[in-house]
Amino acid sequence: MGKPSTSSYHIVNQDTTNRMWTFETVFDRFPGYDWFMFANDNTLLIPENLHCYLSNLDDPRSTPYYLGSQLKTDRISFNSASAIVVSHATMSLLKRVLANHSPKDCPSKTDCWCRAHLPYDLFLAQCLKDQGVLPHKTFDSETSGERFNMYSPIRGFRGEYDSWFANYKSNAKIPVLKGVDCCSAFPAAFHYVESAEMKLLYRILHRHAFGHNKKKDDAGNWEHLWPTDHNELGGYSRPLNSNSDEKGFWELLLQKFKVCATTFHHEF
Repeated sequence: MGKPSTSSYHIVNQDTTNRMWTFETVFDRFPGYDWFMFANDNTLLIPENLHCYLSNLDDPRSTPYYLGSQLKTDRISFNSASAIVVSHATMSLLKRVLANHSPKDCPSKTDCWCRAHLPYDLFLAQCLKDQGVLPHKTFDSETSGERFNMYSPIRGFRGEYDSWFANYKSNAKIPVLKGVDCCSAFPAAFHYVESAEMKLLYRILHRHAFGHNKKKDDAGNWEHLWPTDHNELGGYSRPLNSNSDEKGFWELLLQKFKVCATTFHHEF
């Protein structure tokens, strides 16, 4: 946090300002791109599913999209910082808005930068709202479930959501589901997934990439690989249970979840 001035509106969250300037830097470096994604390092991305979803939306050059896991406080709808996707039109709009002022030059309490004391996902949402851009609904009503998942598949399956998350989803009038209905059949992202679980989930989802083998659809081939150590799982995910109630979890991973068939170029 920066030093507060005589007005609380001048308090600056350094993480927020750094991230927002990163938005501008990324857009300046890649002006020819249609879509931009910002995610935490514990977010698992399934790029094929994200690509298929985005390809069915309107022109990103003319339509300001703001996508992710939609939540709502008592005041504003926003997408969680776990994974935020914006279109070229949105980045162009943000660049113009952020260029007008700096956090040190706060001319009015309604200026975008005057909210720099907020976490960056709320700050971004407020700035976009001021420009008439609201979170686009990404819930998959066809296959039931979230495309941009705040939690790992195992917590989504069990319905082990934090109370703040359930409340924010309720405010946004988006159902909080569990079991095999927790997530879209074509999930784009999972948050709160550490490296060991991330690698295993990616292997499971892409298990047929080099040819179909029915043995790969048997949970017995994967259960023993699931991370068990707390350091591997981190503070947010969970180990497997040995009881029969967990069988539905493998139905979710091995039967419902699919990877969209697509060909695209990705650059790192």
